[in-house]
Amino acid sequence: MQTRTLTPIDLRSLRYLIAIVEWGTFARAAEKLGVTQPALSRSMQALEQVLGVKLLDRGKSGATPTVFGRVLIERGRELISDADAITREVALLGGSETGEIAVGAGAYPAEICVGVAAGRLLARRPGLNLRVSVGDWPDLTASVLSEELDLAICDVAGAESNPRLRVERLPQHQGLVFCRTGHPLATRKSLTLDDVRAFPMALSALPDRVAPLLHHGGALGPNATAPAVHVDTFQLARDIVLQSNTLGAAVDAQIADEVRDGRAVILPIELPWLVTNYGFIHRAGRTLAPSLEMFMAEVRAVENELVTKPSPAAAKSKDKAAKPKR
Repeated sequence: MQTRTLTPIDLRSLRYLIAIVEWGTFARAAEKLGVTQPALSRSMQALEQVLGVKLLDRGKSGATPTVFGRVLIERGRELISDADAITREVALLGGSETGEIAVGAGAYPAEICVGVAAGRLLARRPGLNLRVSVGDWPDLTASVLSEELDLAICDVAGAESNPRLRVERLPQHQGLVFCRTGHPLATRKSLTLDDVRAFPMALSALPDRVAPLLHHGGALGPNATAPAVHVDTFQLARDIVLQSNTLGAAVDAQIADEVRDGRAVILPIELPWLVTNYGFIHRAGRTLAPSLEMFMAEVRAVENELVTKPSPAAAKSKDKAAKPKR
């Protein structure tokens, strides 16, 4: 029996096949790819000859994949994704002056450290393309796993136990509960957790360790990680709190200006368990690009500065409470 010699499939042909199926016709695919329709047809004919099977059924309504075409498209998408990732990783490793890195940040680290760190990095490397996405920690963790993101800085819940991920914790920051000046709780000298839970809170997705304790009304709904007022950024939460009886949770530096200006009040309740738990999350077994390492170093520097900096909002709140009434 004669053994058939298999000819390797080139990635360009796979891209062409996928484009034809996605756009429905050879004409639309050729337009999107920037090639002529005859060239696209010849490429598909050559691919079918190499494989010895029919990949596309051509009709008046367009081109649809055969069973062989569907298998090739499914595997081809994985190959193209891997090839693109390899090309991008090699390009990034070539230097830190240019290139692109994709970073995800939770609502709190985005406000606390990521923005400042990104600005410092771009001041040093203006040719770098930096994409920053803000979202909830479950979505960001999934995006790192799917390699849509090179790195996420978010709550590490669930990530530390995943062998496909590497986690580096960043310093913890104590959370404070705050409200607008004029809020029913603003003048209280002491509060209980039930007092706080009587009002809705504007927050991003809650980690499992915090959700049962902060949930509005004390009752858990079908999705305990979703707060009563669910926001994607801390800026949104802060704006909502300053305009309503909604409460917010923040790290001291996030509301220092509002407390100093008299627009916000830190509530007199200590919640030791209300601490940040975020860190770096990236894929295990991946070599980090120099530009990504530089970004992480900037984030660490900002975090260390915050740890050693005095607490302006808390100090202002204490001074106010200690000042005797006349």
